[in-house]
Amino acid sequence: MRVVITGMGMVTSIGSGKEQFFDRLFEKKINVTRIDGIRSKSHWYSPFPKAEVAEEATQLRALKGKAPLNASAAVVAALQAVKDAGIDPEELDRDTAVTVGCGIANMNELYGMISPVVQSKRMFPLAITQVIPNSVAAWISIILGTHGKAQTVGTACASGTTAVGDAYRAIKDGYVKTAIAGGSECLAGDEFTSFMGFSAIDALTKTEDGIPAPFCKERSGFLFSEGASCMLVLEELETALARGADIYAEIVDHRECSDAFHIVMMPEEPAEIYREMDSIFSQYKVDYYNAHGTATPMNDRMEAEMLAHFEGKYGQRPTVSSTKGILGHTLGASGAIEAAVCAYSLRNSVIHGNLLKTKEFGTDLPEATVSRDIKTAVSASFGFGGHDAMLVMKKYEI
Repeated sequence: MRVVITGMGMVTSIGSGKEQFFDRLFEKKINVTRIDGIRSKSHWYSPFPKAEVAEEATQLRALKGKAPLNASAAVVAALQAVKDAGIDPEELDRDTAVTVGCGIANMNELYGMISPVVQSKRMFPLAITQVIPNSVAAWISIILGTHGKAQTVGTACASGTTAVGDAYRAIKDGYVKTAIAGGSECLAGDEFTSFMGFSAIDALTKTEDGIPAPFCKERSGFLFSEGASCMLVLEELETALARGADIYAEIVDHRECSDAFHIVMMPEEPAEIYREMDSIFSQYKVDYYNAHGTATPMNDRMEAEMLAHFEGKYGQRPTVSSTKGILGHTLGASGAIEAAVCAYSLRNSVIHGNLLKTKEFGTDLPEATVSRDIKTAVSASFGFGGHDAMLVMKKYEI
């Protein structure tokens, strides 16, 4: 079975909806806010788009008071994706699968659940429905009326990539013909608990302007994002063609592995990542690589050295971009967003530029958005706990 992407929707700090998001991404419109009065080396974050969620979800009254913000954002993104795919929600295949990646528990709602207990106050009766991690996939299924498998997966920063990969496999192996897959994260409103947690392990950017500058000498950590959501519609090719769907790209491969090394760090020589990537570069000519690109010193060095290694071995020098360098690290949503970026780039032959300072490596890392006739793209995600996931996509051809 061939699997294609036919729809996408997103709610992010730089824009909501496909058109606004990509217009601002290609213009490198970073959205950073400074935090003062906290004990942290880092003072920058990218805010969660609460207003966009509220504006677009006004018709979803069923979610009010029951759904966490990451679920509300995911439903908005899913509705956008289905519309973008040209599918009437009423006509979705009843067996459509829903797979959503989330990296961290619903901290805002969890914080709101714990506070009344500490203060000996009455707890909100539906608090449990707001903190259960499966609520994200559940609400998409409830609102769209799908009856196929619905699940939330958690592989830290690789969650969105894992979710899209799982959906790809479900279609490829013939279990379903349609899937709604992506990632959603919301860490807003938890008194900066999550921000401080990442700051405590020195993972956040300490640049003076908040620009994380992946693959540059000035990099010191990632730009913390309070969250985002991105959902994709995946279809079996014949199903998509039968209804005359526009196709962004074809997913042709998905890889996963575990470092089995450390809960936070990646190994100095990530043998498992190299093994999977070697298999990818030996089978495909990679024109575009959307990097994990967190701007942490170790991650960027590893990716740059890995790309240099495969350039030497296979003669491939893909164009590279770090979406996190503009959007911030949206954690569980990041892999889905980057998959959408790859699909859009393949369809439109364009690669977004990078917010650079002093480039440190010889990677093909364009500063400006460039037009490139790319045939194959790879998106890679490496999560805490050693969760690694990669997607390979190709420009759709009959």
